[in-house]
Amino acid sequence: MLNNFDKTKKKIENATKYNVFYKNGLSSQQVKQRYKDGLVNKNHKSSLESYPRIVFRNLFNFLNINFLVVAIILMRFGLYNRLYSLMIFSFNFLINLFNDLKIRIIMGKLSLISNQKATVIRDSVEKKVFFNKLVFSDVILLKVGDIVPCDSKVIFGNVFVNESFLTGESDDIEKKEGSKLLAKSFVVNGVCYAEIIGISSANYIVKVQEKLRSFVRPKSEIIKFLNKIIFFDTFFAFTINFIKLEFVDSITSSYLSMLSIGMYLMISTILTVDIINLYVNHNVLVNEPYSLEMLAKTNLFCFDKTGTLTTGKMEVKELIPIGNNSLNFVEEIVSRIVYFNKDENLTAEALKKHFPFKESLLLKQRYSSIPFNSKNKYSAISYDGNTYVLGAFDFIEIENKEVKKIVENYEKEGFRVLVVARNNEKFLNHKINGIFEVIGVLVLCEEMRLNVVENLNYLKKENIDYCIISGDSEVFLSAIAKKINFDGKVVCLKDLSISEIKSLVNKYKIFARATPEQKKAIIDEFKEQNKVVSMIGDGFNDLLALKSANCSIAVSNKDNYVTKSISNIIFFNLDFSSLKKIIEIGKRNVNKIKNACILFLTKAIFLLILNLIFFIFSSNFPYRVNNFFVWETVSIAVAPFFLSLEKNNKEKIENNFSRSIIHKLVPAIITQLTNFLLFFLIFKKEEELLTLSTVSMSFMSLTFLIYNYLPLSKFRLLIFSFSFILMFLFFAINFIFAKKGFNILNIDYNFLSKNNIFLLILLILLLNFLYFLLVKIWKFITNKFFKK
Repeated sequence: MLNNFDKTKKKIENATKYNVFYKNGLSSQQVKQRYKDGLVNKNHKSSLESYPRIVFRNLFNFLNINFLVVAIILMRFGLYNRLYSLMIFSFNFLINLFNDLKIRIIMGKLSLISNQKATVIRDSVEKKVFFNKLVFSDVILLKVGDIVPCDSKVIFGNVFVNESFLTGESDDIEKKEGSKLLAKSFVVNGVCYAEIIGISSANYIVKVQEKLRSFVRPKSEIIKFLNKIIFFDTFFAFTINFIKLEFVDSITSSYLSMLSIGMYLMISTILTVDIINLYVNHNVLVNEPYSLEMLAKTNLFCFDKTGTLTTGKMEVKELIPIGNNSLNFVEEIVSRIVYFNKDENLTAEALKKHFPFKESLLLKQRYSSIPFNSKNKYSAISYDGNTYVLGAFDFIEIENKEVKKIVENYEKEGFRVLVVARNNEKFLNHKINGIFEVIGVLVLCEEMRLNVVENLNYLKKENIDYCIISGDSEVFLSAIAKKINFDGKVVCLKDLSISEIKSLVNKYKIFARATPEQKKAIIDEFKEQNKVVSMIGDGFNDLLALKSANCSIAVSNKDNYVTKSISNIIFFNLDFSSLKKIIEIGKRNVNKIKNACILFLTKAIFLLILNLIFFIFSSNFPYRVNNFFVWETVSIAVAPFFLSLEKNNKEKIENNFSRSIIHKLVPAIITQLTNFLLFFLIFKKEEELLTLSTVSMSFMSLTFLIYNYLPLSKFRLLIFSFSFILMFLFFAINFIFAKKGFNILNIDYNFLSKNNIFLLILLILLLNFLYFLLVKIWKFITNKFFKK
């Protein structure tokens, strides 16, 4: 089955061929025929998820469908007092829906790019036409600053283009007649006419986008683990209750009690609080909430260079006058060269910013100039009998060879060095002529993002490895590595096969001249080695790597909407300190969810075993979901929520989420089973058993809560004290309402006599002793036999 790229390519191959002349372009009749053949540069389908799709995905997931069925059953048989638990799932649905819609709105705003027009030649006349109205074989005129609308071929003229967004290379690339221009690159120098050879989905940029569809984002281990629990509980509850033919009463009690109602609301709330915090306080958008989990587990970061570690811009470090020339004089010369040549490359932008042109520098006499190009590596201006040149040392014939030492010393430090020179020779064939005297040395450097070194040092401190994967040259990558104190070896990937690259990933830390496919291959190889990989990039050339990584982070710029739309996390600021912050928040986030899951699973697995016991002995499940409301609300929902606000949680993250929480479950589950067994043996009346065991299990859940959040702190002691008081108030308030016939906890207070209360306290103390003894025993067993 052909994809969109192949379909459009086939149309192009079968299209009528027109021999176009750059001054004439297509005729109106030929354009109409192209429209008829469907060879128009239509907008590619948006990668954004539609609003109806978002609502549908949040509403009709496995969990919600289960509870919708149970809600219908409850309402059908008038069991409205059990619907309160389902209301919590409504809040959970609304919170998740709010998050997804908010993210969709933000991404929608990012994608709103005004319709751009290209200069097209039709019927020998220049016209302005929207990009989506261009057709195959159209002739377009490209000047400095123009964005190439479609893949094209130069048919007349000569230009220099910047393809950094597509290839990662920051150097300007010369395009002569016959050279191919890629859509989304932009012209930095020169003028040319080009014939469109790719439209719509046949453009290179869309071809790479098509490849993204084949990737499946690694799923959250938390979600996978919880979904298994949900599925097993659902299957178990429905199976045993169908067999017992006590569907309505039993399934709504055993099934709902096995699932922690507040658990999912708790996770959604934790994620929402952190997402809002990152967006409001740190200008970071979390596009996929559970990506914080992968970020917390990351042990290898892969960085693009241009636009990621650097801003993609140049900045002037120093201008050194040579000889008797004053600094002001040399600055004026630089300013005139840049202004009168109207250069538009990154170096020229840095020079314009540092040496603003003043009206006093305008020339009254005639002048001639040579704009910069990547072939000659200089620009020049000639006036008043003198010629001044600004360019690379090796491309200018220099009289003073001692300047070479100054240039070489700065280049060794990773700086880009230009010389300002003068002679009295006129231009010859539009090129500089003769030997020049150096009057100044201009030192530039790539502008680093703020706090890069500080954050890379943080990664070292946290024992997190990192590497650089870039389309840039070895020279520039080596220079950047020096600036960030990174000692890794550099390897050039130019013309290397994927199999050859895979053998290099353990030998090198800096990969130069990497194509999008090679970047992805490096990420995949790291993942094959069981590394959790986060990729940070900013351009189209990073898309495949971002999509393949466990966690993808886009560094925002105005041109990389596609990159942002497929990334898990987006940095909107130029300050790299956000990296450290989101790692810390991600770790706290996973710890919060892990602690909540431990408390949830204690209840869920305990009740699952209890259901199984009653099923084996063919007895009715005596508890109702209301009996666990206090345990659920205080120990699993309210207390963990407030504890999640604690900021100094530095607990280490284990890569195996399920194993890390199961190790804490066994003592708590055995304690609660013993709890039930003791009350079952001591109290013969079912109502008395239900009442006293409900109180006992609720207060024992506080013990599990406290142990789970050790070591103690003042803040935690405050929350634990508040939880104890809140639990007591729940029973007290229910006692008041029970007298009026509204007993939400489904317990009989007539059995809370003085003797029973004394026995209850004694048993709770005994169970606490048993629990901490079991903790010691279980620690010994796991350390002895289950270290791995």
